[in-house]
Amino acid sequence: MPYEPTVPVTADQRQDAFMADLRGLLRKHGAELHVTDDRREYGMRSGVCQITLDERYDTDGHTLAEFTEFELLSFMDGCDDES
Repeated sequence: MPYEPTVPVTADQRQDAFMADLRGLLRKHGAELHVTDDRREYGMRSGVCQITLDERYDTDGHTLAEFTEFELLSFMDGCDDES
């Protein structure tokens, strides 16, 4: 659902709300977000947003959630559920 404010919102307020939601999402998944370049040795380098989800274990050391790392798509607007 698109963001539809019901009262006037400043740019700073929108940024603060977005960052709070993003931090909440990262916290919910135990994730880290890293922005880096594509590490290509030639041509124009592009920014890459990498997400890291560390493994999680129970008290007996059994894996509850596996480690994974992936890059976000180069464009995401929240309206398309396709990966």
